[in-house]
Amino acid sequence: MKSINLKILFIGLFILFIQLDSYSQEFESGIMAGLVGSQVAGDASSGYNKLGAYFGVLANRQFTLKSGAQFEIYYIQKGAKENPTEENGYSSYLLRINNIEIPLLYLFTINEHLQMSVGVAYTYLLGEPHEEYNESTSGISNAGFNKHSATFILGIEYYINEHLAASFRTNNSITPIRPHVSGAERFFNRGQYSDILSLGLVYHFKHI
Repeated sequence: MKSINLKILFIGLFILFIQLDSYSQEFESGIMAGLVGSQVAGDASSGYNKLGAYFGVLANRQFTLKSGAQFEIYYIQKGAKENPTEENGYSSYLLRINNIEIPLLYLFTINEHLQMSVGVAYTYLLGEPHEEYNESTSGISNAGFNKHSATFILGIEYYINEHLAASFRTNNSITPIRPHVSGAERFFNRGQYSDILSLGLVYHFKHI
């Protein structure tokens, strides 16, 4: 039921985005790619140690000189990683998660070089995640991953020129990516959550 509600929400938001044509006459499209550092809140590891990448496409439109909206779809690699150290008893952990993410963002232009973005994304799990302890997949938790989840996004872009911008974002799960191993739930802590910091480049093709 939760996954159906998420799909309905994002389909509705996309339709609303398209219907806002009366406020603007032009779309702007673009491509995006970059690197991510990720962790999973609620597991045994800590720190943005899992390196990954993302790439995708976008379309946006300005409603006024200061505000606009942007629709994106991209592939992104998430997960968690713990390197062996003396402090953790030389144990290691690795989790690889592949997602398709579809955000709808509000854009606020600060000045000619800076633009903020904030919004939510529908996150879809591709395939089965890969998880290992001490380079072994045996004895892994049976707590299944959720196929669908929602994500909060906050970012800022710095325009290097008219077409090219550097992008920095934080990307945090609103709904859990899977339950706790114990199955425990308390208040807003409903399971494990994905947290990401990303740095990338965006190339904007001018109006379509």
